[in-house]
Amino acid sequence: GEDVGGQAPSIANSRLEYLVKHCGFSAAAFGHLGHDVAAAVEAHEAAGTSVRTGALRRFKWSEWPSDLGGKPALLPPHLGQGMGNVTIESDWEVTLDEDVDFINKLNISGVLRFEDRPGCCRLAARYIMVGPFFGRLEAGTADSPFIHGRAHIILKGHPMTPELQHFRPHIVGSAKWMKSKFIAVQGTLSLHGEERSKIWSRIPPPG
Repeated sequence: GEDVGGQAPSIANSRLEYLVKHCGFSAAAFGHLGHDVAAAVEAHEAAGTSVRTGALRRFKWSEWPSDLGGKPALLPPHLGQGMGNVTIESDWEVTLDEDVDFINKLNISGVLRFEDRPGCCRLAARYIMVGPFFGRLEAGTADSPFIHGRAHIILKGHPMTPELQHFRPHIVGSAKWMKSKFIAVQGTLSLHGEERSKIWSRIPPPG
């Protein structure tokens, strides 16, 4: 197929170089896979030369760093797009620690994690895309369930909402078939709450 980098891949490239140069990967994003993987990337012969490495950027939504554009703000109401379009980059790990209402297009290429505390949190959006590879939307895990907060994921759409024309880079071509609101997962959706001691009940007979 066509090489998106505009340059034919060299057979001399290592796998890491190929992924970074020709597939648009951030080397720092491999930190999502654990300390051992991050250490292996840092120790790679291409690190610091043909491949720029670095650490994951970890921060809370309420403390969004200014060098990353600052916390998304509401656009003028007449646009009807809330905070507009927001991307969680592949080498970011963001903790949602406050209500967000709402986002037009939310592209999660890295990690967006609900903070597990009482009263937290509400996430409202029209379109949510959890991207492949490192994309992750999380409210608890099997080993660490979400037990203190209450994660609200709300999709806001209307039959009269104009159909989405595209959602690059995750959807190639038209996205009209996704209709007026959606959450689409190409990566990982992790929703684990408090374990229930009773998960079924007997329905009494009528009469």
